Amino acid sequence: MFTKEEASAMLTAEKMVEKLTDHSITKYFQSAMFKIKAVLPDKEKQFIDDLHANIEVFYSLKTDFPNNYISDIHQALANHLTLTISYQSIYKDELTQNRTIEPVGLCFYGLGWHLIAYCQMRNEYRDFRADRINQLKVNSDTYKSREFHSVRDYFSQLRQSTELFEVILKFDKKVTPIVNTVKYYYGFIDEEEINGQLEMTFITSDLQYFARWLIMYADAVEIVSPEALQSIFKELITSIIQRTAL
Repeated sequence: MFTKEEASAMLTAEKMVEKLTDHSITKYFQSAMFKIKAVLPDKEKQFIDDLHANIEVFYSLKTDFPNNYISDIHQALANHLTLTISYQSIYKDELTQNRTIEPVGLCFYGLGWHLIAYCQMRNEYRDFRADRINQLKVNSDTYKSREFHSVRDYFSQLRQSTELFEVILKFDKKVTPIVNTVKYYYGFIDEEEINGQLEMTFITSDLQYFARWLIMYADAVEIVSPEALQSIFKELITSIIQRTAL
């Protein structure tokens, strides 16, 4: 038997699953929740019903793509089966069809699901946004693990081969509610309150891009490090002053 606390935790998970996964996962989780609710005593059922309307996730991954493939990807990962996909690139805006891949793992970052896989067409590992896959087929062909055995292996190697910068910032508290809504888009990893300011640490591979994001907080942010970001930020501020000078 579930306690009401366990059932309420599952209800919270249901809200997250509904908004942060695709239809293939949502329908199975809803089926599981129905079974859980069916065995609860009447008092706990009422507790869950009352709680249901008071928990909400104001974000959704719903897109125009078919968005039904995460369950199939799970099957392929568990059984080491290849996948054949059609993929719409978000950068080159091109559709690649009949692309056979060997899935390594599925992970959620940047507010989206990503399938890390070895692409047989490109002969290299690629990061596929799950919501950019518009056709997917699970094949009967199996594959043996190559260089990476897990998503952690892939990202560990990526960090070593990519020039990444640690950025430390201090924000005035008046802007932190705004920063908190978008910080994960910019590589946020840690925060600490120091002398009335919120010190945040980020990881980024593009200081120019990062500096342009910071411009909107120019009157409420201090760049602690690195010095390269301080220089870029100052150059942008100087350019803005020159362009707007009367």
